[in-house]
Amino acid sequence: MASIIGVETLQHTNGTTAATIDSSGRISMPNVIAWRVKRTDGDAGTGLITFNNLEVNQGSAYSGTRMTAPVAGIYLVSFTGRHNSQTATHCEFKKNGTSFLGFRSTSTGGTVGNVGINATAIVDLAVNDYVEVSIVSGTVEGGNNLEGAIFTGHLVG
Repeated sequence: MASIIGVETLQHTNGTTAATIDSSGRISMPNVIAWRVKRTDGDAGTGLITFNNLEVNQGSAYSGTRMTAPVAGIYLVSFTGRHNSQTATHCEFKKNGTSFLGFRSTSTGGTVGNVGINATAIVDLAVNDYVEVSIVSGTVEGGNNLEGAIFTGHLVG
């Protein structure tokens, strides 16, 4: 037997809105963790990438070089960037300082050109676990507009 609950707003007992449902059935969840950060202050070499341009930081989870999980759950994380060199660039996602997914670009075969480097992962995080992007070898370009390194993600559930 099915049950129907008719509500427009879901709230915590303290009055904080968790979700709203409009008359067409669309759900808005204003506090779901999501971030999009970009590196715009020049190329990044080996080590953790600092993303200096915070474009989205819903839930205030991103700071400096890392996204720290304010709530436990499954997160989708993505990195996209490019390099302009004659050798491959090797990057990795790190969880609490330990690599959990390495990814690399392909070499341009000795020709300098724009080469993309991209990765997406699903990661299970506990409260205060953190995720960072690190360059193992090579460089990733920083830039403006559509260029540069971008780290995005959100809480799936």
